[in-house]
Amino acid sequence: MSLTIRQIDIYLQALVDNAKDLHRESEILFKKKAYARSYTLSHIAREEIAKCHILYAAGRRMIADVEVDWKKTMKRLRDHKSKLKQETVTNAAMLIMSGNEEDFDDIMNKAQASCDWRNNHKNNSLYVGISSDGKIVSPSTDIDKDIAQRNIELARFIIRDEIKFQSKVGKLENMEPTRLAGISSVDLMTEEQHKELLRKLAKSANRGD
Repeated sequence: MSLTIRQIDIYLQALVDNAKDLHRESEILFKKKAYARSYTLSHIAREEIAKCHILYAAGRRMIADVEVDWKKTMKRLRDHKSKLKQETVTNAAMLIMSGNEEDFDDIMNKAQASCDWRNNHKNNSLYVGISSDGKIVSPSTDIDKDIAQRNIELARFIIRDEIKFQSKVGKLENMEPTRLAGISSVDLMTEEQHKELLRKLAKSANRGD
């Protein structure tokens, strides 16, 4: 299955709208002290925003006339850990663009462990399970007030930033293809080349280019 640019634009807006609803409902559950289920909804809200980044990358490739692997893209949209990894990569990119390279390296080195931890928390917020040492783990004992509240706050920031981003860049269908020339080279970059690209983007943004 493939998407058109128009479909991606609609998809992006729908994801933001759903993330906002999930976040609002998460806050309602939190006020009712249903911390485990509150965590579930704020976690899913963050996953919805991560899907925006996956779709945006695919859309930019389409505009630049670069082939999109739609089978892989659709799989990433469905896979929970892929969405968590996408959010981690996006957050790390923002760090290096702000000049915080030390934290960028730290986040990337711990990316997989972080994704596994968050995905386990999401599952534990829904299901009764058993730990590696044989203890029965229930949602109400695994997710406490502090964990639920922190995730609500993170979801709020991520949704806010995505709304700002979409407002700034506008619709994909209105983008000029000539502005995205050479985008295919990004796929072949080393990690250090990716860093250098992010540094250049940060400098360009600071100059208002």
